[in-house]
Amino acid sequence: MEASDLDGLRNRQSAAQPAPVESDAVVKDREEEVKPEQSGKTFGRAPDGTVFTVPKTTDMVSSILDPRAPKSELDIVVLASLAFSIFVYITFPDRARRYSLLLLFLFWRASYNVGLGYLLNVQSKNRTLVAWAQKYCLFDKENKAVYSFVRRNLQGKMEKDYDFDQVPKEYNTWLLYRRLVDLILMNDFVAYVLMALAWLHFPSGHGFLTHTLRWTLGFVLILFNLWVKLDAHRVVKDFAWYWGDFFFLVDSDLTFDGVYDLAPHPMYSVGYAGYYGICIISASYTVLFASLLAHAAQFAFLTWVENPHIEKTYNPPKLVRTKSGAAATAEEKVKKPARDLVVFRNFDPYRSADLALACLVSTTVVLAVFLPTTRTTKTFFVLQAFFWRLVHSFGLGLVLSAQSRGKRWTRHFIKHGETAEDAWCQWKGVYNLSLCMVYASFGAVVWKLWSFPQDWTVGTVLLRHTVGVLLVVLHVWTSSSIYEALGDFGWFFGDFFVDESPSQLTYTGIYRYLNNPERLLGSAAFWGLAMVSSSRAATLLALLSQICNILFIELVERPHMEMLYGNQIRKEAGVSRTLKSVIEPTTRSPSFQELDRKVQEVKGQVDALFLKAMNEVEEFIENGLARYGIGNGKVMLDEFPSRMHVARVANTPVDPKLYELQIVSASSDESPSSQLRFELGKEIRVKWSAPATHSKKDWIGLYRVTANTSKEITRVASMGRWSAVDAEGYDNHTDSILAGGETEGEVEFRGDALFWKTGVYEFRYHYDGKHNVMAISAPFEITLPRPSSPSSLPLSSIEESLLKLCQVCFADPSLSLEDGFVFGDPVQDEKVSKRVVYGVKEMFGVEFSREVVKADGDVRGLARRVLEAMKVLRPFTQTGATTPAESGVVAESA
Repeated sequence: MEASDLDGLRNRQSAAQPAPVESDAVVKDREEEVKPEQSGKTFGRAPDGTVFTVPKTTDMVSSILDPRAPKSELDIVVLASLAFSIFVYITFPDRARRYSLLLLFLFWRASYNVGLGYLLNVQSKNRTLVAWAQKYCLFDKENKAVYSFVRRNLQGKMEKDYDFDQVPKEYNTWLLYRRLVDLILMNDFVAYVLMALAWLHFPSGHGFLTHTLRWTLGFVLILFNLWVKLDAHRVVKDFAWYWGDFFFLVDSDLTFDGVYDLAPHPMYSVGYAGYYGICIISASYTVLFASLLAHAAQFAFLTWVENPHIEKTYNPPKLVRTKSGAAATAEEKVKKPARDLVVFRNFDPYRSADLALACLVSTTVVLAVFLPTTRTTKTFFVLQAFFWRLVHSFGLGLVLSAQSRGKRWTRHFIKHGETAEDAWCQWKGVYNLSLCMVYASFGAVVWKLWSFPQDWTVGTVLLRHTVGVLLVVLHVWTSSSIYEALGDFGWFFGDFFVDESPSQLTYTGIYRYLNNPERLLGSAAFWGLAMVSSSRAATLLALLSQICNILFIELVERPHMEMLYGNQIRKEAGVSRTLKSVIEPTTRSPSFQELDRKVQEVKGQVDALFLKAMNEVEEFIENGLARYGIGNGKVMLDEFPSRMHVARVANTPVDPKLYELQIVSASSDESPSSQLRFELGKEIRVKWSAPATHSKKDWIGLYRVTANTSKEITRVASMGRWSAVDAEGYDNHTDSILAGGETEGEVEFRGDALFWKTGVYEFRYHYDGKHNVMAISAPFEITLPRPSSPSSLPLSSIEESLLKLCQVCFADPSLSLEDGFVFGDPVQDEKVSKRVVYGVKEMFGVEFSREVVKADGDVRGLARRVLEAMKVLRPFTQTGATTPAESGVVAESA
């Protein structure tokens, strides 16, 4: 008999909930009877609320086969049916024996999965079996013949604590159902073994060693199957073994260990390993396909009979009463239903991303089908699959790694005025597109490299195709199980993007058994298709996929999980824990411990190598190109025009010592112990002095201290940041002159003549319109006030800081929170927006595009956007030398 799934079995043994009964007194009397403290007793609860002591059951199989035990009429029926199968095996001719036993096995398997499945289904829905027992008076003393027959056959198989007339009718119906189960399952097993023996043969191409290895592996699988069955029965006992909760519930707790830590639905999954052990021994494709059919029927039984009953019994839907109208709070409002495209699930032709995916996949399929199979086309499809594998594993891996460390993906969308939710949605589309193209491109490779077999019976052709298809099915099941356990959030790596991720790890579904199922099983389909194609190129691509999966887990997922959850990460999964318990005696030997130490040492070295390789790749992408002058394109564009400059030099006997520049520091943050400081955008006054013979073409320029290496000649263009010293010398750049004379004067740098970036700068006095340097001012620093903890600022403080910034950038001291931003021509528009964006990034660690400033329209709108961005990017909203804030953002009403 098969056991149900883990969660169902766990709940089946938990305290059952009683149905309503006639009176409180009856309930009280019945509940007083339930005393779990009484050792050795299990209490059952019938659907009508009746509580009873569940009698101990005996092993019916042993009693039937034991010649010393008395036999009832039903025992004789079971033995007669078993004898018939043996009779067929012994007496029928070879060909008739094979096909007769095959049909006999299929009959008993159908009786199991279809017959028993139907009975359990109607019992679950309508308690039909109990109703039939009542209808035909099976337990009614007035129906003496039937009553005596049923009582004799049931009571003879029970212990002394069983009273046929005292237990509820549901319990007696279950016992009667058990007899039918024993009849069918014993015949199912015997018919299968006899069928395998009838089809047993020794392939002529196999030598002694091959036969020995094949039989050894087969018996190992059979012994493993036997251990699974015995260990499962140890855990679930007869109650779950015979589907007792279709009839009544019990009050008991079980500790699920052993085989239930090894695989999901162990009786339906690894519990059929013996089938394949017998297939290997028999070396028969007929036995193999009959086993696969039986195994598939068992999973159908689980899907359509077991699981619906478990959901109905232990996980009933909860009705939630919601408030209506004004009483409904924000938390109670219905959220937008999730319709994320997962492969092609939830496909919607009205969405552009879905159409793009369909077009790409369709193009790949059409090209694979209609292009002629030549060496060139094969190479094309192999390179295409290679490309998409690199994009999916390494390209998206780098994106996730950068998102984990600094939310780079989210920052990009926030920069352009979108939200973290937009970033999250776009990522899901990109990831799903990449994933689908990995599968489609690999499938195209296999299609081009595969050829239809001329003879399916030659060599291992049929076996390769069968195992290949099974690996594809295993891959589909693994992916479905992962998605079922993780949901959309985990499937699309939500904890990389959403801060409100679960604070605690839970291991459910397939993750109960494996920490990273995709590491072992995530490439099963690729290996299966490679086996089907029997191609070296497909095999290498499958190997690449397996390696990429491991690298992705080790270098992207694991570091992020350790950062988020720390010590919550489980060291051992169910499978490893079970295997460790089995081989624990061996691990105590000194030789094994030394081997384990060396393995762990090598593993650590490999992990360190992988991590170093990933860091090197990221460093090359981020910084390596800059070494060749093609690094940060934005910086290059900013600096390139000033360096494309030809310095004009004059031959003059004038002594530079006669010239002097002095910064007027009244409006600066002057400190005796440091250089002059000016806030970003504040005007700066400069006094100059020169001999009376100085040229009217003399001029003063503003530069970064590090921009010029020479103190005699300026070789970097001023880019408009300069002022004339004499109004008669130039037609422009003279409005900055505050005072002028023959030997001294004063100019003021403001607006476009200033640098709108923080840093250390200097003024240079140049001679006669040329680039000869006559005097250099003391260096000074342009600064921008930065909050110590920007992500903990309330909205009002953000508004106040932004208002000061915008007043300076827009050169409008009267600008208020509600005043709309006023832009001039497109050139001025770009300049002002660029200054505001830079100031926001320096102050709050949030980068926006220039269009965002114009879209928000005023300080208050921009402040709210900054606040929301800091909430999303916390704790990555660093400014200057500050560290990520630990506290949350406090929002105030405007």
